[in-house]
Amino acid sequence: MARAIPKGMKFCENPGKELGKAFKEYEDRFGKGSVDRMMPLVDPLDPDPVADMIAIQKLRKAVKTGRRLPEIPKEIRDTMLY
Repeated sequence: MARAIPKGMKFCENPGKELGKAFKEYEDRFGKGSVDRMMPLVDPLDPDPVADMIAIQKLRKAVKTGRRLPEIPKEIRDTMLY
């Protein structure tokens, strides 16, 4: 179920495509594999354009400020199965 667009949020035409660009910008800034180490921002099994837009904002803010998003601890990341 899609959520309502938060007040003041600029919505783009294709959130999925923009999200891919934002992930690339983040990885370019913080290094290869940085996207794989961070806490998940969206649920790939339940696409939600509003969640995508929120994730895009978080990723671009991190790139702009130079502050990484929270990462999954290595001991947990090493045991995760996809």
